[in-house]
Amino acid sequence: MTQGKDQDEHSEDTDAQLLARVDDADEYTRAQAAVALARCGHPQGLAACLKTIADAAEPTHAYSTPAGWQLIAMGTSALPGVLDVLESEDSPKRLCADFVFRQISQRQFGFDGRQWHAPGYEVWASWWLGIGYHYDGPATEREAAVQRARAACADWIDGH
Repeated sequence: MTQGKDQDEHSEDTDAQLLARVDDADEYTRAQAAVALARCGHPQGLAACLKTIADAAEPTHAYSTPAGWQLIAMGTSALPGVLDVLESEDSPKRLCADFVFRQISQRQFGFDGRQWHAPGYEVWASWWLGIGYHYDGPATEREAAVQRARAACADWIDGH
């Protein structure tokens, strides 16, 4: 075998191993595998991060997870899947998706991940209140809010 072929076979084994780890019993293993798949541009990276969005949460910030931060880094291309998770029956997943959605949307209004650039916050806050999503709200209200979010984000989603 050539060196290139050995590397390709190793890459395939690594991808297969990562894909298998996304279903591991340990949530930290699942989260690490999902993030690794996304970072290497694997076609299943986005789906893996959405699946593990609530895994390995920080003890004091249940909304902050490795997959969540990876989805934020992916930006608007992650929004269709994140919006789907906002409608999940799983409350921890909705909480994490809510955080991811807020972070991605804030960046569309001038937040750079550390600070706002005027008048971004005021514009975003008004926009966010118009969406009216609450992860712990009644299912019918969540569904209506997600529909408003899909409409409000359509240009961002279509741009990716």
